[in-house]
Amino acid sequence: MDRCSKSHREIAAALNVSKTCVTNTIKKFHEQGEVVDKPRSGRPRVTSLREDRIIARVAKRNRKASLPGIMKEFEDTTHKKVSKMTISRRLGEAGLQSYVPLKKPLLNNTHKRNRRNWCKTRKNWYMEHWGKVMFSDESRFVLYSSRKVRVRRTPTEKFLPECLVPAVQGGGSSVMIWGCMSAAGTGILRFIDGSMDSQEYIETMKDNMLPSAQKLYNGYFVFQQDNAPCHKSAATMAWFERKGILALASKESGPEPH
Repeated sequence: MDRCSKSHREIAAALNVSKTCVTNTIKKFHEQGEVVDKPRSGRPRVTSLREDRIIARVAKRNRKASLPGIMKEFEDTTHKKVSKMTISRRLGEAGLQSYVPLKKPLLNNTHKRNRRNWCKTRKNWYMEHWGKVMFSDESRFVLYSSRKVRVRRTPTEKFLPECLVPAVQGGGSSVMIWGCMSAAGTGILRFIDGSMDSQEYIETMKDNMLPSAQKLYNGYFVFQQDNAPCHKSAATMAWFERKGILALASKESGPEPH
């Protein structure tokens, strides 16, 4: 190799690197005949690729299994002992992180079939179809939640107001609210005293739903509700029929918007 006539300082300036970097690189080339780093051994993995797949398979077979449970099943299958940290790392490498599960209604096969058919019936609806639907629901809001929270404080700050959680005798109280919305905007809220029965629901339809529909639509609309008992009672259905209101069915059939 022809020697370069440039100094280390000139090479460093041309490459925009430090003079030390140039010196060390040239020294490494003279000693090793190359400038690439030699592979480092590092700490060897205690599991093989096949064993990594076994760990992931055990976790997928029982999604609610704990780390000790996965570790025990892995050891029973492979007759090989590993630590919980190893199990945790392999699950992370497989993209299987631990989360708090979402809470959803318990569905049987009939529920699932009805929901699938409901979606198939309306899969070709356009924006102008959904724009005619007024969605509604009622929900209960707890004023003082019993959910556990954590605060960060020093040992002497435990009585600071911002470090306290309000405690109410009897567990506090809650309020139920009915509301509705559509592509045209939001409707009128109604605060419900006590529980929602058929009579209370019909009163809500008279005093809140109909004025909301008048506010949001100029004429035709479809009203959506779920299958709560007060929504589907004979008295409620008879009231809808008398008023000529089309209710978007929550099962496999329902009116098509014009």
